[in-house]
Amino acid sequence: MTRPLIAAAVLLASTALFASSASSATPTSAQPAKASAKTAKKAAPKAAETVAESAPDDNLNEGQLAIADRVFTGVADCEFKQSVKIERLEGHNGNFKLTFDKHAYIVQPKETTTGAVLLVDKGDTIEWVQIPKKSMLMNQKEHHRMVDNCQHEAQRVAAQGDTPVNAH
Repeated sequence: MTRPLIAAAVLLASTALFASSASSATPTSAQPAKASAKTAKKAAPKAAETVAESAPDDNLNEGQLAIADRVFTGVADCEFKQSVKIERLEGHNGNFKLTFDKHAYIVQPKETTTGAVLLVDKGDTIEWVQIPKKSMLMNQKEHHRMVDNCQHEAQRVAAQGDTPVNAH
């Protein structure tokens, strides 16, 4: 073989050897970094319980307190496998803690002329609308529904009690 051919063969072999060792070294060095990132994610503490984003109001009138007696408490199952939880706030008559999507709000009844039960937070950001057969959660500041078709057990029973009227 001639000298230029030998030099080219050596260069080609060393390039292939270098590329081979570099490609095998890269995954090995990257794997510990990925593993440590996964370990860090697993080691992260769980999120603390949701903290209410509003405050109770202990100055409710008789009408608001009467509405509070009609509020369904517990879990309401909603569309898209979501849920809203409503609990009476101990020590604050007529106040409730409403929890949805990792956010909690302290809400109070709002008087209406329609007979619907409305629960609103002090900042008028959210509004829980409860009617006999379903409930929904609205964001009043952004003007949209946060979740709809929510039913507490009592509303589910009321909705099942409806039978279609047969026309003869």
